[in-house]
Amino acid sequence: MATFSDRLKELRKAKGVTQRQMADLLGIAERNYQRYETGVVDPTASNATKLADFFEVSVDYLIGRVNFWHDKEGHIVVKVPPDIFGTTDEELAEIEKRAIMWSHSINYSFRKHNSILNHPLH
Repeated sequence: MATFSDRLKELRKAKGVTQRQMADLLGIAERNYQRYETGVVDPTASNATKLADFFEVSVDYLIGRVNFWHDKEGHIVVKVPPDIFGTTDEELAEIEKRAIMWSHSINYSFRKHNSILNHPLH
């Protein structure tokens, strides 16, 4: 299971920002931020929320409680560890594609259901 420090480092590198930039964002010393990434110190709830907002993930995803989050459009994004069940890259790509299709289907069904519920009866 991914830890907070693992996910934080992975997300920071994927976004292409430095530890200094992250520390500045949070208003803390760079050394304190480095302690987040090494797992020596956990962030305050306020800083965990700032980090999740910056990386556009949920706090639950960031701390390793779940392996998904909702993107800006409300779609479910699933993070599948590369070694899960010994799957190949091609199989992981197919899993991701199906998860996205499932997410779109649920969003469409929800919107359709809401439009029916909110339709005035005359």
